[in-house]
Amino acid sequence: SPDDVRLDPPAPRDHLAFPSGPRTCIGAALARVELQESIAAFLERFPDARLDPGAQPPRFQGFLMRSYRPLHARFTPAPARR
Repeated sequence: SPDDVRLDPPAPRDHLAFPSGPRTCIGAALARVELQESIAAFLERFPDARLDPGAQPPRFQGFLMRSYRPLHARFTPAPARR
């Protein structure tokens, strides 16, 4: 019943709220590394990247894919690599 508290559930880690266990994304660690490397490469190529002071500030929004939007940026393009 809803009034009962069970301290010994059959599989306490088998729950969507935990970032480990059977429902953990197998590619999560790879995705984090790819994101870190992408951001590092962007900042290396565009060291003066900054938010556009004339544009509306970004807001953290979204339900499934949360992100800062809109994200208006300004930077000086680097020469093309060959």
